[in-house]
Amino acid sequence: MTAIGLTQDRLAQLRAAFVNAGPVRRNSCVFFFHFGGPSQIDLFDLKSDAPEAIRGEFRPVRTSVPGIHVCEHLPELAKVIGKVCLVRSMTHRMNVHGPACSELFCGWPYFMAPITDQAGREDWP
Repeated sequence: MTAIGLTQDRLAQLRAAFVNAGPVRRNSCVFFFHFGGPSQIDLFDLKSDAPEAIRGEFRPVRTSVPGIHVCEHLPELAKVIGKVCLVRSMTHRMNVHGPACSELFCGWPYFMAPITDQAGREDWP
């Protein structure tokens, strides 16, 4: 018996039950946020039919999902785009980007008036 009450026999039973439970659906999320990075118009929303003065310099390429195109510089992403949730726009009512990003990242309202982009100890992780 251990400090938490789990014996070797019980651990073996739990492991066997897990193995015999069949396929397990695993969920994961990798969140990429390009703060100050390339524009969505250059990566995911290329506007190839727009006039030259509006569209970006990069060309769209087809992806594994019909109707979705990405920048020519993202060929590996194009292969796995069916496993991606592409969010092209978000909105907020703040006039300071740092606190607005904090809300978008964690889903919690910012804890004080949005007056600075400087992160503090009180900020949500």
